[in-house]
Amino acid sequence: MQERGLNFIVYDPGRLIYVLGPKLGSTGTVDLFVRLAGIETAQGSVRGAAEEAMATGRFAAEGVQFLRGYHRRLRELRAAYPDYALFANIRDPYARILSNYYSKMNRYAARFAPGVFRYGKLHQVLKGPGRWTDNRHGNKAMHRRIPFLEMLRGLERHGIDFDPHFNLQSVVLDLADTPYDRLFRIETLDDELLPALAGRGVAPALLARVSGLNRRNQSAYDRDVGALFTPEACAIIERLYARDFDALGYPRRTA
Repeated sequence: MQERGLNFIVYDPGRLIYVLGPKLGSTGTVDLFVRLAGIETAQGSVRGAAEEAMATGRFAAEGVQFLRGYHRRLRELRAAYPDYALFANIRDPYARILSNYYSKMNRYAARFAPGVFRYGKLHQVLKGPGRWTDNRHGNKAMHRRIPFLEMLRGLERHGIDFDPHFNLQSVVLDLADTPYDRLFRIETLDDELLPALAGRGVAPALLARVSGLNRRNQSAYDRDVGALFTPEACAIIERLYARDFDALGYPRRTA
């Protein structure tokens, strides 16, 4: 069985493989390729729409594949498509760990704070059947027990390799052994991706399907999060993700 941790888009019109890591703009990027294939999706159903398009042959008709796997699948795709360009997204490590705090607290708590995890899930269940599959409600309850700084301290104690969402981008994307042709910063992806696809020969008629559309599922918070980045929080993040700061070129706030 293939280990999971990455999504892949193989896109024949652009002769490219897009490697999508967790918390690296993957949902929004998958959505863009779904729309390039002429398929409309409802909010929250992006991966389901991609999987359905694979199963029904709609993706195949447009020269698209949506696949899952990890480093072994990445090596297999590179071998199968040696002349295809290799794209991936990268992200500011501060923003990525903050996004994890808000949307993946359940994964952290399940591993390192099971009592808090049960508390959050009970809160989610008591909200009614409409909330049972929406982790956001359980995560909000868990946040009351585990503040952002406490999660960072916990990650420093326990490590970050327990889950690809929290692990180093440089590890998840296998940067040391994978020769990417382009790494897009998700902070500027909306401005850079379509020109890059045009440069790969994607037809204007296809690009017109997504022209003017911003990526979906971009992080948004219901509070001012700037105060969360205290000197201690920034220092921990910079220690946890030192290799990413070095490899990806994002500046450290405490430098």
